[in-house]
Amino acid sequence: MIKVSCDICYRDLQTIKKTLQVGNQQAHFCERCESQAEDYVAGVAVVLAESMTNLNHEIQRYRNKFIREKLRPVMVKNESRTGTE
Repeated sequence: MIKVSCDICYRDLQTIKKTLQVGNQQAHFCERCESQAEDYVAGVAVVLAESMTNLNHEIQRYRNKFIREKLRPVMVKNESRTGTE
């Protein structure tokens, strides 16, 4: 049996009072927390957006490092071969 809990207070839910979409997942809320559900989901959306921005930045940093360390030496090596022939 799957247990569902409130996304704010983690109380186990017998019945789901409110469900909202958070990113690609659903968030469930108990009676006590349902009045704050929309504010919570909006805050989580901000955190997710910031995380994606940081993730994209880190991917670009890794890409640049990869090009610098792995691809450029190979490209320079290949250019020097073709230039001498």
